[in-house]
Amino acid sequence: MKNLLIMLLAITTTIGFSTELDYEQFKESCQNPAQYGHQNAPTKIKLLCQNFKTEWQQVESTQTQLQETRSFNYGLISNKHTVNTQTANVSVPEKVISCPRYNEVTKEASIEVSMTCEQILAVEQTLQEMCQVKLNEAIANNPNLESSTDTGRAYTMCDE
Repeated sequence: MKNLLIMLLAITTTIGFSTELDYEQFKESCQNPAQYGHQNAPTKIKLLCQNFKTEWQQVESTQTQLQETRSFNYGLISNKHTVNTQTANVSVPEKVISCPRYNEVTKEASIEVSMTCEQILAVEQTLQEMCQVKLNEAIANNPNLESSTDTGRAYTMCDE
């Protein structure tokens, strides 16, 4: 977030404007620049979007052993006698299972999209929707756009 604010500040200084508008007012300034004290509509428009997400990434799995048991009952009956039912336990080897492990990471991506007033006016999306679409497209087209930072948190599916 800090990077986006610095980027906005740098662009504001470079382009030389200081009037803050909401998105609807900005669109109006494209249609009626005189209403906003300008002879011409805005140019050098940049849509700035910065994406932040936290996700779990699978890392090497470990293994653990789980105790399993087996037993059975046995007895004997006839028309004359019975042998009481008894229970027998059978030795069973432990079952080795995989324990998936995950590390938590945060990912950040920033994009800058050059636009014109005509493009801004032609889009029926909100600024939020436009940024989300552009970010999704950019990340899908270039997964390396996201920088990844390990948070230090880990999770394993087995108690260790």
